[in-house]
Amino acid sequence: MSYIDSFDHVLVGYLAGLPVYRPLVDIAYPEDGIRDEDFGCSTNQLVVGGGSGEHPGLVLERPDAAMAAFALESGLFDLPADEGAALGDIIAAAPVLQRYGWRPDHEQAFAQRCRSAGLYNPHQPESESLDHWLTLGFGEFAYLAMPVLALQMRARLQQYQTGKPDIAEFNNILLPPPGLPGYSPAGAAFESVLRSLPGEA
Repeated sequence: MSYIDSFDHVLVGYLAGLPVYRPLVDIAYPEDGIRDEDFGCSTNQLVVGGGSGEHPGLVLERPDAAMAAFALESGLFDLPADEGAALGDIIAAAPVLQRYGWRPDHEQAFAQRCRSAGLYNPHQPESESLDHWLTLGFGEFAYLAMPVLALQMRARLQQYQTGKPDIAEFNNILLPPPGLPGYSPAGAAFESVLRSLPGEA
């Protein structure tokens, strides 16, 4: 059983073929350190994979910093120089992503997944690091699709937004269609929204 299955959570989508979850309860950091794939995570964070039995977890620990990184590189915002510098300081303050229980083979296989031509915006290792690519994708997703992860940063950035986005620039998180079964007992995070579309029961 995956570690994430020990806690209530919803399926947010899939990133490079791996599920992305949002915990519905805060997961305390393990005190005994029995297994290094165990992780702590709050309801305002996301998890790719989820530990033993599935894929070791990759936690988006700082959605606010991911949003800030997205704002700095997206054409959607007109940021003053001082605000851009302040956002850069926020990003640099601590890691945005954290891996738990990853071995070199996990890292290599995940990097290969992220270079897949099946992704809308596959990672190009010659032009940017994998973590930077992931941060931009998560930042765009959090800002546009799940702002509840960092409401204060969302409000801060929104005042500099210059228009509506034409198309996703960085994101590769695919949403499961309504009714499609998944591993999460609580279902998909956006299922109720999708079911409310015209023509849906």
